[in-house]
Amino acid sequence: METRRTTLRPYQNERVTLRADIRLKPSARSSVLAGMTLDGTNDRSEIQLTLFADHSVLRGNRITNHHSSASCVYVAPYHSGPPPRGVRIVGNRIHNCGELPSTNHHHGIYVAGARRTSIKGNWIYDNATRGIQLYPAAQRTQVRGNVVDSNGWGVSIGGDDSGSCSNGNKVLRNVIANSRLSWNVHSPPQGPRCRRNVVRRNCVFSGLNDPQQGSNGGVQKPSRSYRARRNRIARPRYLDRGANNFRLREGSACRRLVRR
Repeated sequence: METRRTTLRPYQNERVTLRADIRLKPSARSSVLAGMTLDGTNDRSEIQLTLFADHSVLRGNRITNHHSSASCVYVAPYHSGPPPRGVRIVGNRIHNCGELPSTNHHHGIYVAGARRTSIKGNWIYDNATRGIQLYPAAQRTQVRGNVVDSNGWGVSIGGDDSGSCSNGNKVLRNVIANSRLSWNVHSPPQGPRCRRNVVRRNCVFSGLNDPQQGSNGGVQKPSRSYRARRNRIARPRYLDRGANNFRLREGSACRRLVRR
């Protein structure tokens, strides 16, 4: 997509599936993709859906590649251009992205370099490596009210050896649970120490038997690149995990945190 303020969504109640490498170029500022299935199965591109455009919106979609290719959603500058600003990723299901076994490179959402990205109210699950990767230069991202469950890792915040760093990001009031390979929240050991990142008031739960990565609800602490405060360790109690229904049951200790 190259035209500004373009909205692509189903007509009335029709069901629409797009099978393609989709790119919102910088000229597509304020464009919207909504209410569709975006299926990257057997797509040979490295990224299924790339958001280069300022204020672009990804809302209410089901996004997957059924573990047949790489990351599903990528937010980054277009070539050597400026980082996109104000991208919104809201109310989507993003799942089963990336090849298995994990190569440590395939994620549900990968914010590589952008400013003020908003990731809210999504269900992000069963992805090969990280559910949400903020690396190496995600600035002032807000990750709020999501369920991030059963990914290889949950949320990662960090920088790289070139000196790029993810700063000023907030991870607030999410359910982050059941990471299969490692931490629910962590920062990588390499690269610079990033600043002003906060992981606060999340509901976290680890099913790992590892005495280190399974401790503290699976939140790495201390961390090189964020401050973890007032997170609650509790089993989420989804309505029906087997059917991928991540609504929280009445009485779930996570429910009050996420709804606020």
